[in-house]
Amino acid sequence: MKRLLVLIAAVPLLSACTEESEPVAPAVDIEAGKTFVETHCTGCHTLDGAGKTGEIPNLAAQPAEYLEEAMHAYREGRRNHAALQETIASCSEADIRNIAAYLSGLPPVQPVTVQAADDAVYQAGAEVAAACISCHGERGFSTTPGMPSLAGQQPIYLIVSTQEYARGNRGHDEKEAMLKGLGDVDIEKMAMYF
Repeated sequence: MKRLLVLIAAVPLLSACTEESEPVAPAVDIEAGKTFVETHCTGCHTLDGAGKTGEIPNLAAQPAEYLEEAMHAYREGRRNHAALQETIASCSEADIRNIAAYLSGLPPVQPVTVQAADDAVYQAGAEVAAACISCHGERGFSTTPGMPSLAGQQPIYLIVSTQEYARGNRGHDEKEAMLKGLGDVDIEKMAMYF
């Protein structure tokens, strides 16, 4: 009888060992992310995740995976910005996850003005932006995990970053190839569209 009880108790334990468990995502601390942003990022970004000027990107509601990858790129020197590289250099992986979780959980920054759909510049921008839809979503609202939304992004930031991709300065061959042949004026129209 004693052996039977041991066997009955051991079966569930052994069956748990054979089941493959799904990987557990590392815990995030959104308040720690907010504190980091308050302490280190508010010189350039608002606490709501908006860029304080047109050259500074809006980070609110961007996918956490994208934000983490961007921070890794700055830390590893694949993206160039002295202040960001210095800020991120001392961040742990937990810090990066916390910052990304905080910013991705914020509501999107609303555009200051809405372009009229019949505006010629808007239409020209829509034509250029058509190439972006497959990755960044209809009208720039991404539904692809890890892919940033372009809608509502700061136009000057979007122009500069797109030019960097087009010129190969951001180390992304696929985007460089996609943007080949676009002139600066086309990139500006696209940025104004989003």
